[in-house]
Amino acid sequence: MTPKVIHIITHDDYTITITFADGITKNYDCKHLLDKGAFKILDKLSKFHIAIIDDLGGIGWDIDDNIDSNIIWSNRIDICKSILYQEGIIVQDSIINS
Repeated sequence: MTPKVIHIITHDDYTITITFADGITKNYDCKHLLDKGAFKILDKLSKFHIAIIDDLGGIGWDIDDNIDSNIIWSNRIDICKSILYQEGIIVQDSIINS
């Protein structure tokens, strides 16, 4: 089973440093998503930087900040924890510290 995301740091180069519940830290590059469907809204850094950890342990963004995504689920775009874990590049320090 894929561990949940427990901490994220977004960066201006559209990467996210992600710490998982198993202690592993990975970097995930989101640039390839910026021209795809709903993810196009992330081309504004201000939007990209308000990423959240969702209830399923992945990462998400609200499409419209004025709508509660816990009520209107279709207001959120997300990247599931499995994709982040499989495709993320491990940060060397997390190997040493785990």
